Amino acid sequence: MTDEQVKTELCGFCQGMHSAMKAGAKMSTGMTKMGDIMVLTSSDPAVKAQIDELAKQCEMMMGSM
Repeated sequence: MTDEQVKTELCGFCQGMHSAMKAGAKMSTGMTKMGDIMVLTSSDPAVKAQIDELAKQCEMMMGSM
């Protein structure tokens, strides 16, 4: 996706995911008995901070369900 498409076609959370991946985050996925799992990692402190913010957003979204 182009940066413009990201801004217009993705929600704020997905924009954050895109930004973290573009900054160098690595994503791993897998299946568990309870569903799929996605893990983002980085050794770069700035990217790690982005991932931490995404985790907070996930916690807030899950808490509102």
